[in-house]
Amino acid sequence: MIPTHPPRLATWLLKHFGSSRHAQAILGDLTECYRRRQSTLWYRRQVAIAIIGSRWREVRDYLDQGITFFRISGGHIRKAMAFVLAIVVGLSFFLLQAQAQFSVRAASDQQVTGWDRMDYDNHAVWVSPEISLTSADILRAETTKGHDGRTAVSVIFTEAGARKMAQLSTAQLNKLIAMLDGKVIFAPKVRAEIGAQALITGSASGGLPTEPAQRIVESVNKK
Repeated sequence: MIPTHPPRLATWLLKHFGSSRHAQAILGDLTECYRRRQSTLWYRRQVAIAIIGSRWREVRDYLDQGITFFRISGGHIRKAMAFVLAIVVGLSFFLLQAQAQFSVRAASDQQVTGWDRMDYDNHAVWVSPEISLTSADILRAETTKGHDGRTAVSVIFTEAGARKMAQLSTAQLNKLIAMLDGKVIFAPKVRAEIGAQALITGSASGGLPTEPAQRIVESVNKK
């Protein structure tokens, strides 16, 4: 089921760091749009833009409050600009961290309304904004060789992760799932229900290519 409530952390940031005069109105508009678009990444970006914009306006208004530029001490200006810079850097870090987090999601090679269009293997895939699993749901991931000698990634899930994976793989049977670290690493088609363990293999003769195999392992172990 796709969530109808926007990401809590992004909402908290908007409430506490956005303009107090406009935060509720902006939050209402973003929530309404989020329920139509169902894109977590889009919502986070809009929150960052709203906070940065409101803080910059406050600094600009401060400089224009009937006080000439020459009457404001350099210290006040430096403090104001440092505050804005801190907000920008903090939000940028927040967005990068959110995008880089390893996740497994439902995906489709056909357009799905509200899903994020992403590039993968020289074509487009649509990825659900709902995160089904993260690295916290995985006990271990390591490169290995399958029974046929092809390169693969062995994944062992936590107890909770196994339940989530079983649910996702059942819902996406004969459909795609996507593994992401900000970008799509690998988007295989589910051929059977997956339980406590999974062996991620590719369709190439040598198995899963080295680059995506390493990215999966590194992203999972980043935690």
